[in-house]
Amino acid sequence: MAIKYATSHLQVSADAVVIDRVVVRASDRDHLNPELVPDWDQATDLQVSVGVTVDLRKCIADSGLRYDSVLGLAVAWHATGSGLRGASETVMAEDGSNTVQFSLAGGMLGGQLVLDTYLTAKVPMGFANPLAAKRAGSILWSERRAIRLEGDGSRFPLSAVSFAQTGIANGLTAAWALLFDSTDPYDSGLGNTRLYLNTDHPKVEALLNSPDGESDVVGRVLHADVNRALVLQALGCEDLDLEGEYPAESLGELFVLTLRRNFPGQSVEEVRAMLRTRPGEFDAVLQARGGFLL
Repeated sequence: MAIKYATSHLQVSADAVVIDRVVVRASDRDHLNPELVPDWDQATDLQVSVGVTVDLRKCIADSGLRYDSVLGLAVAWHATGSGLRGASETVMAEDGSNTVQFSLAGGMLGGQLVLDTYLTAKVPMGFANPLAAKRAGSILWSERRAIRLEGDGSRFPLSAVSFAQTGIANGLTAAWALLFDSTDPYDSGLGNTRLYLNTDHPKVEALLNSPDGESDVVGRVLHADVNRALVLQALGCEDLDLEGEYPAESLGELFVLTLRRNFPGQSVEEVRAMLRTRPGEFDAVLQARGGFLL
């Protein structure tokens, strides 16, 4: 979907730039031009690749820029479930095929992942038309794609709240809390699980309002901690059967997927035994599987 802006400079025509493909990689599986990433949860990172074909000569002509101006391509992202935003690095647009790639920590995502691809005047060297863009970074063309991560297929929703006002964790300045309203594996995962981010915590406030390099580290710690909380909750479910059949999007399905991802080939009893007798090794496995500080 093309995005319309009220601009004071010339734009590039729609046929001069074409998105050929959007590839989302999750759990070592590629999804081409997806409307939905199946079986996604907040312990699953995403690698996004957007392929764009650019008719550079037409873009320069349409934009009214001088022939030697440099154009750029970038993708801005917005996770509707968490409210977080960010953007890829801007790459120089070349005539023909281009690719913009970036990675997203699962703990920062939720709801829909909205991708806005932009062609910009990266380095305007002058103009052949007085209506051409004169500022670096001016948007010349854009297109939006939306990919569903949560919704009918959601694992758990996310809320940003004040722990002091709500009383979560006794109002202490914990950064976040993953809370479960049920332990029945046949109950809905969507309706009984929620991740709360504490807006009183300065690192969480930065994560929500100004994603940057430091916030990315916080997001990865959040990812790992959510993964650990899911594993512990799964192990506390006494009736959980890794070979059992649970309803789609149920707590049981979520717990089974979590244990299989973190401890492939091991039974629930074996994982519980590791936690009980070798807790240090148990935590090390979760660090590795959860991508802690990687």
